[in-house]
Amino acid sequence: NRFNDVDYYTFDPICYFPVQRKLIDETIMSDRQINWINDYHKKTAKRVGDELKKQGKMKQYDWLMEQTKPIVRNVATTNVATTTGKSISFIFVSALIAHFSF
Repeated sequence: NRFNDVDYYTFDPICYFPVQRKLIDETIMSDRQINWINDYHKKTAKRVGDELKKQGKMKQYDWLMEQTKPIVRNVATTNVATTTGKSISFIFVSALIAHFSF
């Protein structure tokens, strides 16, 4: 990978498994973090899913596909400053604007 015009070595995962969805709170995550998890889940679904289908383990394949669905941010809980990781909720900011507008 390249950061600030400098090449760096990076690691690739040797084990692929989905991140537990119930442990993910997308309201405090930046868009970059959500994109990383979605990309990781896509790779996991492809690599592990292909092997599960090859072995005929369709119940496990279906579970994997459910667990690796992309995270879609709920508009009502979207952070205003998602690129910086600050967790000011859209609803809170909207309430402030409404309060000071009247």
